[in-house]
Amino acid sequence: MIRTLLASTAIATLLAAGAIAQDATPADPNAPATEAPATPVDPNAPATETPATPTDTAPATDPATPAPADTTVTTDTTVAAPTSILATGYTVTDKDNLATEIIGKQVYSSTASDAEHIGDVNDLVIGENGQIAAVVIGVGGFLGIGEKNVAVNYSELQWVVAEDNTERFVLPTSKDALEAAPDFKAEDQTPPPNAAPADAPAPADGGAVAPAEPAPAPAN
Repeated sequence: MIRTLLASTAIATLLAAGAIAQDATPADPNAPATEAPATPVDPNAPATETPATPTDTAPATDPATPAPADTTVTTDTTVAAPTSILATGYTVTDKDNLATEIIGKQVYSSTASDAEHIGDVNDLVIGENGQIAAVVIGVGGFLGIGEKNVAVNYSELQWVVAEDNTERFVLPTSKDALEAAPDFKAEDQTPPPNAAPADAPAPADGGAVAPAEPAPAPAN
């Protein structure tokens, strides 16, 4: 009886296991994987801080440090067009005369070896057109003392070779004629008549200066 009961129980168990195995659905290999359940958080565990992500920040500017100045330099490269002489240069020829070779030269009355020395070139007057307007010749005196200046045309002077093979200025006139000529004076050397001295102070009101009041009589 007991054996029969144990056998019946074993058979029933095998039949139940087979039924369970048949009811189980085989896994689909193409089915998406299921996520594992999240691990439960222990409420008693200490909280951990998430490290902050470093950011690229510009260094702080010291307010006491001045900002760098703009060192950009702008240069004007505009150059004026050169003149004809500046571009090509100039060469002195035999027909030219330098002022340094004219001023101080002696002037004679002719090319003869015994010609009269009538004066010396003291200065040149340059006109508005850039040409020599006059030559100032000093006449008379001794070593510049008591000398008289007269003006002659530059075209009247002749640069020649004298009989003694020396170069000189020749002015076809006489010393007496030069001494009788009008004196040479620049415009600013002739003050207007009745002109006050340049260093005299002008009255404040532009008129005559009033006489000073007499001093008060001393008290008795």
